Amino acid sequence: MRLIKYFILSWSISLTIFSGATAQDVTGRIVAAIEGNEQTWFVTSLDGTSQSDWSGDPNFANVSIWGHPVENTTSAIKGSLLIGFQLVKSAGDHSAWTVEVSYLEDGYGGMYRVVEDDDASLTVESVSLDGDLLTVSGAFTAAMFYATNYGRDVDPSNSQSVEGAFTVTLSKLEM
Repeated sequence: MRLIKYFILSWSISLTIFSGATAQDVTGRIVAAIEGNEQTWFVTSLDGTSQSDWSGDPNFANVSIWGHPVENTTSAIKGSLLIGFQLVKSAGDHSAWTVEVSYLEDGYGGMYRVVEDDDASLTVESVSLDGDLLTVSGAFTAAMFYATNYGRDVDPSNSQSVEGAFTVTLSKLEM
């Protein structure tokens, strides 16, 4: 009987310790369909650190969004969806320049990515700044091509399309 109580006590202590230590904050979501298969990716943060961020200023910012296939991690590679762009303010409206989209199907060894600038488009729907927190939402489409060797060797005959939307709140990258 004492052995059973010991295991129950050990299990509860472990659960308390590990559940608090690994809790992520979900700071955004990407909902997209790759070749018609819809999925949700999660933008996460742990203790203020994230693979997603922004840099620059509200008139010209570099935005990096790393969508994880699950919400309880800050460091997934396989199955992640990455969106990067320059957020430019002109005449009161925001637009996106140099849009990059990558789907890390098998991590960096086997991924789909945008190759040319005109392979992707992104419409900025809203932007707000609260201190160093940038909240941005938008919709995007892209034609991505299969690449190996960290994206260097591209197979132009193997492509996938992606279409989706996102809303994220990003911390400013501290340099």
